[in-house]
Amino acid sequence: MDSEQLFFLKTLSDYIHQRKTSIPDKIDLKHLDFYAKEHQVGPIFFKQTKLDIFRDAFFQQINLQMHQTWVMEELNRLMDGIPYFTLKGVQVAKYYPNPELRIMSDLDYVVHPEDKEKVCDRLIKWGAELQKKSEGEWIFSKDAILIELHSALVYDYSQATTNIKQRDFFNSCWDYYKNGKVDFNFHMLFLFMHLRKHIMETGVGFRQFMDIAILKENAQIDWDWIRTKAEELDLFPFIKTAMSMIEKWFDVKSPFENATIRESFFESATQHIFDDGAFGFDNIANRNNRAINEKKRRENRLYGAKYFCEQFFWPYEKLISMPEYKWLKNKKWLLPIAWGYRSIRKWKNKDVLIMRYFATDKAVRKRYEYLDQWNIRNN
Repeated sequence: MDSEQLFFLKTLSDYIHQRKTSIPDKIDLKHLDFYAKEHQVGPIFFKQTKLDIFRDAFFQQINLQMHQTWVMEELNRLMDGIPYFTLKGVQVAKYYPNPELRIMSDLDYVVHPEDKEKVCDRLIKWGAELQKKSEGEWIFSKDAILIELHSALVYDYSQATTNIKQRDFFNSCWDYYKNGKVDFNFHMLFLFMHLRKHIMETGVGFRQFMDIAILKENAQIDWDWIRTKAEELDLFPFIKTAMSMIEKWFDVKSPFENATIRESFFESATQHIFDDGAFGFDNIANRNNRAINEKKRRENRLYGAKYFCEQFFWPYEKLISMPEYKWLKNKKWLLPIAWGYRSIRKWKNKDVLIMRYFATDKAVRKRYEYLDQWNIRNN
């Protein structure tokens, strides 16, 4: 790690433990600002350092948080009479030393499948715009705030969830629902599952690990229950490894015995996560993960070609759910034109597509060596 990366992790550790941060004499602020933006922790860096380079991120987040709070209050009103609960950032932020500094890119709400259309109608009448509609997840936008409406926690199409036992457990979330919220131990276990999914698919930044570190320090968690359930679901080796990495990065003691982590893996994984940014989408090392996961899962070399073609020829029902294809609604005869339009747009990124859906055997081996060291298995 270079000096900026070391200082980046030290600053986050200082924030978690509510310590003052001392700024080194020689530090590349532009380099540091890049990491803070990529991992969505700029407001925390302003609080810890008071450096002007982070000032705009701090005040932008304060304004955004005030608006998100208003949106959540309105959503609570709109959901009247409908069982729901919130997930991830909405819940995690409450445990931050300064909840307003935890950046949330979207608001996650979970409802019963049979209530989803009703909630959708209420959101649209309220003025929210449906941005994307896919299996289990509908994304709305209201005054530049994204709202994700879920009817499941784990989807059948997730490349990281081929284990039916895991999928069934997390989709039984309503068994853990009481008095308007889901049991927090269940939610904590889901955060580990979600972290695992990001590592396996698009990648993940340090903020998700910091979330877990802050919950470890500030929330009341039954770690014996977490361990028992995680062992039943074959998740415990990964959780133990993740907590051991968190201990090394942030000096937050793991609630479990430490996993054996080679220094070479610690260094390479740390660099990979720095490269990932908050969600990993731009890391070139992640672009072929979907092909790798599917290739191992299906043991079918033709899958990449099949999925590559499917990107250009989406069915009518899927296309009209997207805002940019609204013109196609009730005009199914224009479907070939829509395919042509989509092909032109997609072909501009053909190199990325080819890399993503045609994984070599060498890439598969390298990827699974990395996942093995995280104690992740694509069951």
